[in-house]
Amino acid sequence: MANGRMSRLSVLSDILQEEGKRRLSNARTESKISMSDLDARTTDVEARSIEEKVMADVFTMSSSNMDNHRDLINAPTADRHFVFKCVRMDTLDTICKVLGEFVGTALLLLFACMGLIQWTPGQPDFVGGLVFGLTIMFIIQVVGAVSGAHINPAVTLASFIYGKISVFLACLYVVAQFLGALVGYGVLKLMTPESIFRPVGSVGTCSPNPNPELNAGQVFFFEYFATTVLITLCCAAWDPRHAKNQDSMAIKFGLSLSIPFIAVSPATGCCINPARAFAPALYNGDWNMHWAYWIAPLLAAVVTTVVYRFLFYREDTEKKDS
Repeated sequence: MANGRMSRLSVLSDILQEEGKRRLSNARTESKISMSDLDARTTDVEARSIEEKVMADVFTMSSSNMDNHRDLINAPTADRHFVFKCVRMDTLDTICKVLGEFVGTALLLLFACMGLIQWTPGQPDFVGGLVFGLTIMFIIQVVGAVSGAHINPAVTLASFIYGKISVFLACLYVVAQFLGALVGYGVLKLMTPESIFRPVGSVGTCSPNPNPELNAGQVFFFEYFATTVLITLCCAAWDPRHAKNQDSMAIKFGLSLSIPFIAVSPATGCCINPARAFAPALYNGDWNMHWAYWIAPLLAAVVTTVVYRFLFYREDTEKKDS
């Protein structure tokens, strides 16, 4: 490690020396004064003053370059976790983000879908939607600082279009979300008696369940517009002008999403999340109009993000001025 650090310092020193020579040569050329001219035309004091000014400029440049290359000097120690020395810090951060999405999505399918189970007859319809909103609030509070708490491929797609994450990280997020949904819903199904989990003549708990009075187009647009609400909330939260209003974001986000959940659930179940729709459908075999629960949220994510990004997005002028 010491040899690597010394080699980096040696390379950086050579770079600074060459740059210093170049700056000194340019200064002499611009002033059209060669070293022989300095001896002939100026006193020793004047020549020394010119040399000191040039060297001061070189030192300023060198200090700046030292700051820019500080990562080269500190690389062997600064980019390693204090426990996991064998893993680079940026790699460990990526792993933590992916795990955050896995855990967050598992919690969503476990607790939010648990709120839809009819443990007692006559449970009000709004309870399920309210539980969904409060569960999202809880998840944002838990993993929001770790991964951003997307817990939804549509939100991850919107984040990529918005420029928040790379395509590589977005792909990892989506895989983690589907795996987390399968695990979370599987645990719920394992813990719940079959007679309660899937009443006779009904779809499985939390399965996509379009109202029989609706046609495919109506199911699609209900899911589309409900997802538009979700993605608009995300874009507003990512807006630089909203940065100073992030203090209770989990509460604001969760309660805001309770509105479409309560309003749209009687019509389509309000999945607005391909991973949340896929896991129950896979476990229960409920594939009725399943295509709408994928295409509508993903299309809404694309359209809403593009419209917000190019129509409503602005830089934070107050922050820029300060």
